[in-house]
Amino acid sequence: MLGRVTRVTSHAGPSPSRTPERRRSTSPQTSFRERCAMRKSAEKR
Repeated sequence: MLGRVTRVTSHAGPSPSRTPERRRSTSPQTSFRERCAMRKSAEKR
């Protein structure tokens, strides 16, 4: 799971417009922050 997330982030970095997931999000930075928060929440859980 972690590997996939990292790969998606890496791919979205150079071509965010090409990624449909990133396009759906309002901002790439927001998505990254939200993901970080989700990961922190999961770790705390």
